[in-house]
Amino acid sequence: MSDPLNSLVKLTSFELDEMRRALKILQDQEDATNIAISELENELIREAKNINKDTDIGIAQSYGNFATMVAKKIAGLQLFLTELKPQLENARDNLAVAFGEYKKMEISYDNQQAEIMRKINHKEQLEMDELGMQGHRRNKNSR
Repeated sequence: MSDPLNSLVKLTSFELDEMRRALKILQDQEDATNIAISELENELIREAKNINKDTDIGIAQSYGNFATMVAKKIAGLQLFLTELKPQLENARDNLAVAFGEYKKMEISYDNQQAEIMRKINHKEQLEMDELGMQGHRRNKNSR
């Protein structure tokens, strides 16, 4: 028969792995968004440097439109990050709680296994003691 505590430890371990994967996805989204913001800011700086080199007024006006578009994209990405932060914190908190529960179950299972082994060893010791006593009685009676 299957040990229910062992099954519970395995199930909790699986759930913990799923939570880790979900947290990783959120962290990857955060990292990718931060990279995208950084790239847009760098692109804005590069284009501003190029505009300073060029004296054409049409290009300067185009840069204004470009800068506005980039600023809107950055604002959208920052809004996404703002909405993502609570999800990340919630996922981290849930993972911490689940990990604590997992460790408790794992310790309980280990304690249960240790108690089973202690009982088995005690029973074997009693059997060995009985065999030793029987051998001693036979030696004593055979004299």
